[in-house]
Amino acid sequence: MALRNGLVTAQIVPTLGGRVMAFEFDGRNLLYANPKLLGQAPPAAGAEAPNFGGMTALAADVSSTKLALGTYAATIDRERGQEAVVKLASERDEAAGLTLTRDLTLARGGTVLRLTHNLTNVGTASRSTYLADTSQHPGSLQDGETHNALLQLILPLAAKSPLANGYKVVSGEAGEQLAAADGRLMLKYGGAELLVGADDDDGWVAWFDQQHKTVLAKFTTPTTGTRYADDQSATLYAAPAKKESYVAATLRSPLTEIAAGGKLGLEVCYAATHCPGPVVSVTPAGVVCVPLSGERGEQTVTLGGVFGVFYTGFAQVVFLNKDGAELARTSPVAVNPLTEYRLNQPAALPDGATQASLVLLTADRVQIGELDRCLVSELKIKKPEDVAVGDKKPASTATNAPTASTAPAEPSKP
Repeated sequence: MALRNGLVTAQIVPTLGGRVMAFEFDGRNLLYANPKLLGQAPPAAGAEAPNFGGMTALAADVSSTKLALGTYAATIDRERGQEAVVKLASERDEAAGLTLTRDLTLARGGTVLRLTHNLTNVGTASRSTYLADTSQHPGSLQDGETHNALLQLILPLAAKSPLANGYKVVSGEAGEQLAAADGRLMLKYGGAELLVGADDDDGWVAWFDQQHKTVLAKFTTPTTGTRYADDQSATLYAAPAKKESYVAATLRSPLTEIAAGGKLGLEVCYAATHCPGPVVSVTPAGVVCVPLSGERGEQTVTLGGVFGVFYTGFAQVVFLNKDGAELARTSPVAVNPLTEYRLNQPAALPDGATQASLVLLTADRVQIGELDRCLVSELKIKKPEDVAVGDKKPASTATNAPTASTAPAEPSKP
């Protein structure tokens, strides 16, 4: 079955552990599917679970085939309108003492797929565990290629962490595949097996295809004051290319004691966009490649930056005073996920403005969230001979309503 809205298509396989096996954006699947297992049925319960790929979530202390690759009941909750929703539910696994449900929601006019996971302890005793949302992504760009360093995973590192430098090599050798700089960890796929855990307090990770300037980011609401297993809230994995060519990213829920009959939840969003990189940060509105910055004069500012957005709509700069109150807004500029957004905008500087916030609006002019923010005091002083450059030509603002169906879906563009 499929969820699609004209920008992205999510292909869901209820008979394969309720996995999302394809997330198609601009004509390409941004998830890995094991080519050796295409068309094969999952193994019987109790058998060793092979790696089919895709995106899934599971309790950390359970590798049960019945939960990981069993058949999930699937229902379409809302078929179209502002959002389409598919609900998935596993069978009751008495041996594991768990059931798992997933709600998949795709909204109108954007590339954000929201997955809400709920794990229920159906056993008679409490258990300590966490949910792990894992996605596998291609490790090669063409047939016959085993690995490509243009395919990367990026993860922010906590400024203060119990882990040395904010991350830990769990297995394998880091080598040239792994680098940490500017508060971020980057894995450039070199074909050698590697598992790295990190203390990510921003709650996001991104897969970046540098050749196609494509990002598939996933993010969750970060929690503070909670404990994560092994002090790792996220992991990056590079598969041995001689066996399979892919990289994988995992976001974890906090380690939680679940009483008998209790539940553990985790909500993760996936979103795609085009941007040239590097991926500096991810917000619910989009991706930052070049942070918001610029120059200022006595009464004007010229702001710039490079971004990828998750929704078709408008970008707009909002000026705020020291108390966070809005003073003024610039004219909205049309943006969409299929085109990187390069901001280069002169504007009048309101009296008392101390901050500039770049926000994203829907096609209906409803504010979604903030892409980036900067302090006016940190902008460079504009020289008298400098000339401001105007905005680039606006992009299309067409949107399509999301739908859910059981028919196979072909990738489509808005």
